[in-house]
This record gives sequence, structure tokens and C-alpha cells, in this order.
Amino acid sequence: ENPFISGRRDDVIQKYSSLQRSDVYSFDELLNFTNLPSNEFAPSIAFVHIPKAAGNTYMKVLRQNCKRRISVNNQSIFSNSTPERLYHETKNGFPYIVEGHMRLSNVVFNIIQSKHVCVSLLRDPVERLLSNYYFQGSKKNAPYHQQLIRGEIDFIGFVKAHLTDYFGLQYFFFSARKDGGIDDVETCLKNLEHRVSFFGLSDCFVEFLALNKHLLGINNLMLEGKENETPQIDGEYQMYGRMHDVSPQDIEDVCHLIEDDIYFFQRAKELYNKRVHRMQIDSLISSVAQALGDYQNLIRALKQTTPDRHPWQNLYR
Repeated sequence: ENPFISGRRDDVIQKYSSLQRSDVYSFDELLNFTNLPSNEFAPSIAFVHIPKAAGNTYMKVLRQNCKRRISVNNQSIFSNSTPERLYHETKNGFPYIVEGHMRLSNVVFNIIQSKHVCVSLLRDPVERLLSNYYFQGSKKNAPYHQQLIRGEIDFIGFVKAHLTDYFGLQYFFFSARKDGGIDDVETCLKNLEHRVSFFGLSDCFVEFLALNKHLLGINNLMLEGKENETPQIDGEYQMYGRMHDVSPQDIEDVCHLIEDDIYFFQRAKELYNKRVHRMQIDSLISSVAQALGDYQNLIRALKQTTPDRHPWQNLYR
């Protein structure tokens, strides 16, 4: 029986929260992949899925490479599998894709019983909130949909509501506090560096696929189209109902409201660029592939830049 289906979520949280967390592969360990263990199975991948940062598109790639998966939401409610099954199968070494809009404090990290990989995708904070603003205006079942199309809240009001929302700011997701609070931004940056194996940037998505190839040995990177995109016409977001337009002054005001998240993203981007430079990925080819959407071009480039066989190659299936 899955306790989450019957609503006894707290029982399972109490059951697993006292377990010691398994180790996470560091970026340096994955970068020096020739020293990684060559086992029967590849490690599980825990994906910290930040809303409106290309996460659903990345999930399409992961699902092509691993059949076992479990989804977790912010309240530690599971779907597609059970926490008991995740516990026993990861204890026996079977790889799982664990994904969801979850913080690092989520109990699922106590349930995973083998050394695993933790990944995430980040996006420019203002662009992410703008995308979410128009996305929720387009989706009838979105939490703020009715308020937006009635014109009851504008972009500033939408952002202010998000400042205390679980999904609000990106750095919230890298808080590991078990009391439900939020770590300060510097602690979240340390968690991103040391408790997340690697991360990507949504506007460098193809380059992020290259990281997956280099660091995890994932071969099947092909995908058709993007998932869960905010509707646009000629590059502009669509308006719905009596939604308020967003002015340059609104953007400036929002930048003041989310200073910590902007600082977090800038520092994270610096770390990302240093790591990509260390990997010596041909950024020019990746940029061309990104602009053209030419995934075949990317795969050919990756084959030339990864001469050594990854020990986990062909193990994700």
C-alpha cells in the first residue's frame, strides 16, 4: 500500500526522516569519470525541478534513459511509485529518476539508499517569473489564473505573492532546513556547489545536455520539441483576459524585490562558467547547435570531445 494515496503522508515522513542520507557524487568525481566505479547499474539521478526552467523538457530526456522513476512534490507526496519501493530498490543498486518541485530538505533524499547524482536547472530569475506570470494566465488550473485574467493582480502583485510561496524564488529550492524555513542565500549557494552534483542554465540547454553526456555517459539525448512552454507569438508572451501588461518600471521594481535571487543566480552562473571551462566543451559548436536546434550536430560534436568510454555508458536504460 502507498501511504501517500491514503493520505498518511506524515507517517512516512516520520518513518524515513531519521535515516542517514546517502552520499551525492560531486562535480569533481563525475568530471574524473575514469575513476568512477563500473557497476552493473548506473546511479540514481535526483532532479531538483525548478518550475519554468526547462525542467519538463529535461525530464523527457531522462525518461528515455531510465524506466524507473518516481515523482515527488513539495509536500513529499509521491507518484509513479512508492517510497518503500524506492527505498528497497535503491538499496539493491537499481537506478531511479527521482524528480519533482522539491527542496534539498525533502525526505526523499533520506529514502534514496545508494550514492546518487543530484542535478538541477536554473534560469534568469526575472525571465522565470515573467514566464510563470504569463504561463499561469494561460492555464485554467494554475493557482493564480483567475486572479490574473480578471486583472485582480498585476505582475508586481504576482511576484510579491511568490516571495512567500514554496515555488517562489530559485534559491529556496537549495535550502536544506528540515524545519520548513529557508536557508540564507549564501548557505543555498554552498548547497548548490556541494550538495548538487552539477546544474545547467535553461538558456544553455543544449550545453546542459552535453554535461549529461560528459558527466553521466547518457547517450540518448535526442528530443522532439519542448515541454510545458509558455505560449508565445513572434517571440512575445500572449495576454489573456484582463491581464496587466508588464512595464519596464515593473521589471525594475521586481529586481529590487528579488535581489537575493538575482545575486544567487549571478553567483551560480559564475560557478557554472568555471565548470564548463574546466570541461573544455567546444562552446562554439554547442552555441551553434543551440541556435539552430540542430541536435544531430551536437551529438557529432560530443563524440569528438569525449574520446574515453564512460563507465556508465549504456547502463541507463
